[in-house]
Amino acid sequence: MKEILEDVKATEQKAKEVLESSEQEARKIILDAKKEVEKLIQEAQKKCDEEQKEIMERAVAQAKEAAEALSGQYEQKIKELKLRAAQKTTAAVHLIKERIVKAYVDS
Repeated sequence: MKEILEDVKATEQKAKEVLESSEQEARKIILDAKKEVEKLIQEAQKKCDEEQKEIMERAVAQAKEAAEALSGQYEQKIKELKLRAAQKTTAAVHLIKERIVKAYVDS
């Protein structure tokens, strides 16, 4: 009977050790999983940051191209307007001279 009790105690002790070992292993697995998740999150954040930077660089480049194109268009329009203004100024000066001369001659 004593042997049976000792066997039961030994079996209980062994079961307790197996349970503790299993719990430790489970904690280690959970900790490793958390570390892996954190690593994956950091990698995803890094990739996201890189993609965001690339998108911003492309957007800035496209905006610069558009601005340069508009600038060229407006510079051409300004030249045209200046030319028209100069032509009209010349015509206005000529008209004023004619009227002054005519007024002088008529008087």
